[in-house]
Amino acid sequence: MASPDLHSQLTARFEQLTPKQKRLAQFLLDNLYVAAFESANELAARLEVSAATVVRFSQALGYAGYPELQAAVRAGLPKTLTAAERGERALAAASNGAAAQVRRVFDADIRAVTRARSSVDLAQLETICLALAEASRILVLGAGVCSGVAAHLDHGLRLVGLPSALVAAGGIPLAVGLANLDEQSVVIGFGVWRYVKSVVNAMVFAKQAGARCFALTDSPVSPLAQHAELALILPTEGVGHTLSMAGMLALANAIQVMIAHLRPQQTLRSLRNVDQVYQFGDILLSD
Repeated sequence: MASPDLHSQLTARFEQLTPKQKRLAQFLLDNLYVAAFESANELAARLEVSAATVVRFSQALGYAGYPELQAAVRAGLPKTLTAAERGERALAAASNGAAAQVRRVFDADIRAVTRARSSVDLAQLETICLALAEASRILVLGAGVCSGVAAHLDHGLRLVGLPSALVAAGGIPLAVGLANLDEQSVVIGFGVWRYVKSVVNAMVFAKQAGARCFALTDSPVSPLAQHAELALILPTEGVGHTLSMAGMLALANAIQVMIAHLRPQQTLRSLRNVDQVYQFGDILLSD
């Protein structure tokens, strides 16, 4: 969320902005970490406006130029708040009851999925999916809040017949997972917010071993993004002490669907084989 001063500037002057400037304002409110580190040219290209429009937008908010606006954005960024600190702030600010807060959670997840759909570069997504489809070995890394979505992607990759393995903890399981990585291996790392050291260190090791490394993370300057060949940046702004993983989960589903499209026959064969094992083992409740 933008700092109170910046937020008030944007909302107070929103109606006076041009349509393109309004797009910039909305992006700024929704993607602070991106705006904090991208240049005016990069931001302009992302939103398909001119760099001059970005400068004029900054001036319309009362700043000398984009560098001054960017400095204000950075100054207002939350640092590494703990979950307890996030919760304390949310509880202190909440004055309209639990039901309203619950609705905000669903609204935050809807926004996260919508923003993920509009911001993900499909060409980059296809590059990642092609690498996964051709890999001799896949390692999916995700700990803490990312462990669930990492497990979901790993399960989906194995379901369609890809050689995936999940590592959600450090120590010996991670060491075994990292052993024997090579140029035909692909590593997918999940990481958001305060980032887990073991996942970041594993990405560093995997890159040195020659594996292709990709990240699903919340900032273009996150430690995972810095060590990845490609990083898909996803919004995770939640309510209270929580983060929204809805956009990341939707992207994990998109990866599975794109891989199925890239290798349809192999996918169908694997799905049929899985069904046969389910039936043989009497695993699922029957109709």
